[in-house]
Amino acid sequence: MSKRYDVGSMVISVCLALCGLFAWFHAGEFSALGGIFPKTFAIVLIICSLGYVAACFVKGGDGEVQARGSEQFWRGGALFVVLLLWCLLLDKAGFLVTSVISYVILAVLADHDHAVSVKRILIHSGLGIVIAVIFYIGFSQFLGVPLPKGILPF
Repeated sequence: MSKRYDVGSMVISVCLALCGLFAWFHAGEFSALGGIFPKTFAIVLIICSLGYVAACFVKGGDGEVQARGSEQFWRGGALFVVLLLWCLLLDKAGFLVTSVISYVILAVLADHDHAVSVKRILIHSGLGIVIAVIFYIGFSQFLGVPLPKGILPF
């Protein structure tokens, strides 16, 4: 019996590994301290993405993954597009705005076990605001990393 592979997720994982590689080289332009987080994140992204691809080759997939393959490919593609837009709009719209909007969209995409409802979107929005503010304060106040303010006055 031949193994079935989750090709959609493997393609997205390779794309994410390439994004990690791009981030690594781009972080080389930062100061020594300013490059620590992006380089660490890039390494983790590359290792996890390529590790997933390797695990897919070793383990293969089951019938359920194959039956949902087009849905997973669609969700993975949407994830990639949302993260790409987050990166492209970060300077103009700002860290807080893009992060909250991206978080809500990604949370709705990832929450495929539940139907989309106003209540779930409000829950995701609240969590997105809390998480983005915590990261904003952590980076800008404690780590001294300037984050794009964008359209917000603060």
